[in-house]
This record gives sequence, C-alpha cells and structure tokens, in this order.
Amino acid sequence: MKKYKKQLITALFIVFVFFFISFVAGYYFFNSKTSLEIRYKDSEIVGIKDILPISDQLGMSYSGVDGTPGVEGYSEFSIVNTSNKNISYEIYLTDDNISGNKESIIKNNYVKLYLTNRNDVPFSGYDSRKIPSYYDLPVLNDIPGGKLLYRGQLQIKEIENFKLRVWLSNSYAISFNKAKKEFSFKVNIRGV
Repeated sequence: MKKYKKQLITALFIVFVFFFISFVAGYYFFNSKTSLEIRYKDSEIVGIKDILPISDQLGMSYSGVDGTPGVEGYSEFSIVNTSNKNISYEIYLTDDNISGNKESIIKNNYVKLYLTNRNDVPFSGYDSRKIPSYYDLPVLNDIPGGKLLYRGQLQIKEIENFKLRVWLSNSYAISFNKAKKEFSFKVNIRGV
C-alpha cells in the first residue's frame, strides 16, 4: 500500500508541474498576442457621404483638413507594441453602417482606400496605380464582416503611425433625386 501511495503522490506532483508549466506558457503566449495598443487621433470610425466623387489622385493627396465634411474620410492612428517581443499584427475594418436600409448605404466597391505612414509613403498594396476599394480588401474568415486593410510586424516597443484616406470613386454616379447615401467602418487591430 505504501508503494502505491508514493506512486500516487509522484503522479499528482507530475500532473501539477505540467499544469503549472502549461499555465505559464499559455499566459506568455496570449499576453504576447494582446500586447498591442491602438491610438486614434480622432475616432476609430471613418465615413463618407455620396456628396462628390473624386479622382484617385485627389483622394490620395487629402490632408484631413478643410473641405466639405463627408466628401473624404480621414483617420490618423498609431499602433504600439507594448510587449518585450516582436509582434505580427493585422489592421482590419468592420462595417459600421448602422442603418438597416440598404438603400441608404453606398456600395462598397465605390469606397476607395489609401494607407500611408506619417510621411505619406504608401504601405505595400497601396503603392500601385490601382487603388483598392473596400470591396477589394480580403475577407477575414474568423471575423464576421472583417476586411483586412494591412498586415505587418512591430519590433519590441515600436510605434507605427498610419494615415488612412477614404473617398468616393469618380466612377460613382450621383443621383440628385434620391436621399443621400453614406458608408462608414471601424478601424481595428489584432495580434496574429
């Protein structure tokens, strides 16, 4: 009986050690995934109205000041790695069109997006002649309605600054007889 008692205590000790190690490893794994912080200059919601379609050249040069409200959307934000590890991240967009009426929402293939750093240098995917629309962005399978804007990596304690410009494509036909339409979305981040 003493022999079985020692084996039982040894087995329980081994199980406890494995449990403790898995807890610590899980904590560090999940902590590294959530050690990102996003800082918005104004708001995480970006939106436009169907007031005036504009060319890609004009949309890419918008500075976020002046102009008619709703013609162009503009957001400045920063992503901060607060951990002691390099972290891969994704910036993704989620639809924020709260109106249940589809007639009042601009079709997302007319909503153009341009992502640059603080010095207006475009990120990969935004440096070509064809500027992507909201429709063109890849869909995230694990986030309902999520669209991937950009994927990158931050070094330890690094901060990356972004400027996002949004406008109504000049291929959009405005109807003066109908009510105005809008389109808005929220800017989000996650570690991957």
